[in-house]
This record gives sequence, structure tokens and C-alpha cells, in this order.
Amino acid sequence: MTHYPIEKWKAYVNDELTEYEREEVEQHLYSCDRCLELYMAVIEQEGEDMPVVEDERAFTEAVLQETTVTVKKQRKPSIQKKTVIHYVIAASMTLTLMTTGFFEGGIQMVSSVEQTYQHGQIDSFSAEVLNYVTGLFELLEANEREG
Repeated sequence: MTHYPIEKWKAYVNDELTEYEREEVEQHLYSCDRCLELYMAVIEQEGEDMPVVEDERAFTEAVLQETTVTVKKQRKPSIQKKTVIHYVIAASMTLTLMTTGFFEGGIQMVSSVEQTYQHGQIDSFSAEVLNYVTGLFELLEANEREG
């Protein structure tokens, strides 16, 4: 494992590295305890030159509030997009089912069950549904044979 010299860590702390070097150094920090110790030492040395936060609690609250606002702003479009996509899918499915006559079959089933009850031929509802579904399957098989 290659270790970075203290000068490199000073440049990192003072933001003097290119974006590529910065990412490389940050990745190295995750896996190297020795360089992490050097980095911490540089922070202690260079820390005197860094700005002092007088009210740490207020600073922390401001950062958290800014982060929360940013996250909320980023999430709104994705939730709205998902909702619109769901409505479009539901509308498409409804139109497809309507044009294929899917709902007409249900209406015919209800009307045939009503007629059966009105004429006094009272079978169980389950038997009527089973007869209807069997009839539908027979129609589909006949259509497949023809087409």
C-alpha cells in the first residue's frame, strides 16, 4: 500500500488538490489507518488557521436545516412523477380493458344471474359463476381454433 506524505495531506486540508487527486486521497483515507493518523495530525496543526465556529449549536442547526430543505426539494419531483406514471398506467389499462370488451363480460354475467333469479331457476351463485367462466373458456377455445 502506498502512503501519502504529510505535504500531500496539508495540500488536501488546504484544498489545494485537483478533483481527481482529492478523490484518490479520500478513497485512501478509508482504508489506511497510518494516513488517517497523519491527516488528523495535519488537521490539528492547520486547525489554528481555520475559521472558528463561535456558536456550534447554531451552526449545526443551520447545516441540518439547509440539508433538510435540499433533500425535500429533491424528493418532490420524483413522488409527483411516480403518481403521474401510476395514473397513466391505470388509464391505459382501463382503456385497453374497455376496448377488448372485458367489462361487457362482467355485465353479461350479472344480467344472466339476475334473469336466472327472476325466472325462479335458483341455483347457487357459485354454480352460476362457474357455468359462466366455463362458457367463456369454451368461447376462447373456439376463437383460437377459428383464428
